[in-house]
Formats: sequence, C-alpha cells, structure tokens
Amino acid sequence: MYDAVNRQDKESVLYWLEKVETIEDYDLFNDYEGLVSISRYWLSQNNTYRAGDLINSAEELLASREENQGPRLARLHALKAEKQCQNGETSLGIETLDQAESLWQEAEGQQSGIQTLRNYAQSCS
Repeated sequence: MYDAVNRQDKESVLYWLEKVETIEDYDLFNDYEGLVSISRYWLSQNNTYRAGDLINSAEELLASREENQGPRLARLHALKAEKQCQNGETSLGIETLDQAESLWQEAEGQQSGIQTLRNYAQSCS
C-alpha cells in the first residue's frame, strides 16, 4: 500500500484498502506504516476527517512505544501539518511542518529527506 500511495495509484490503493479490511489477523492499529499510508491516501483525497482518525491512532501507537523523537515522529508531524493546511489552518500547519523538519534533522543529522516531509505536506507550501 505504501508504494501504491507513493505512486498515487488510486486503483492499487483501493485494492490494498479492501485487503486490509478483510485480513482477519491484521491489526491496522498496531501497524505504524499502514496507518501512515492510509492517512496519506485520505489526505490525497482531501478527506481530513478520515485521515485525522488514523493520524491520531499513529500518534497513540508511537506514544505507547515511547517514541518521542526520530524520523517516524517527523513523518507523523508532516501528516498533521498537511491536515492542518487542508483545513485552512495554514500558519499552524507551517509551524507543525517546521517541527517535523527539526525532528528529522535531530534524528538524521542532515537535510537529506526533508523534501519527503515537504511532499507529505504539499498544501502547506
């Protein structure tokens, strides 16, 4: 699903969404990458309501794992920024994106990868 979202291949994303819903032993709420991918999909469809629930779940998952820094948290902040900008809270979204970039630089020690975060929050530019 992650690759399908990156390719913006709506047909493949919908296929994987259906698969996720039908796999009995799969727990989306324990799969950070799944939560992020599906959030990105809903944001690409301008559905901030559905994306927001998944973003909150991803945030809770990271908190339960005591992840309060690092690239995964940075990506989550970038998603939150996109949601905020789509909802018309542009200055808050830009502030959240700045936080994401700071988290990324602290974790990675470099600028490399910052463009990925900006791609997650395209509405903030």
